[in-house]
Amino acid sequence: MNRKLKCFIALETGFSEDKILIKTRLYHEICLDGDEAEEFIEVFAEAFDVDMNFIDTLIKKALTHSPFLVLYLELVAISIE
Repeated sequence: MNRKLKCFIALETGFSEDKILIKTRLYHEICLDGDEAEEFIEVFAEAFDVDMNFIDTLIKKALTHSPFLVLYLELVAISIE
């Protein structure tokens, strides 16, 4: 996983950077849900310049996959452009 992404997650959530894996989930491992999860996603979007117009798609994907995997794949797609 991208070091910058892991560092961001650790700083924003207080979760140990060593424990952040591509399969880490906001709710199950980091215990973020509701307003906290929404705020994290908003801060993430601003920090990584993510277009929030497709947030509904991200949320739908994140319900069935690791949100970090989804966000990482979006970062990869953005960096390719």
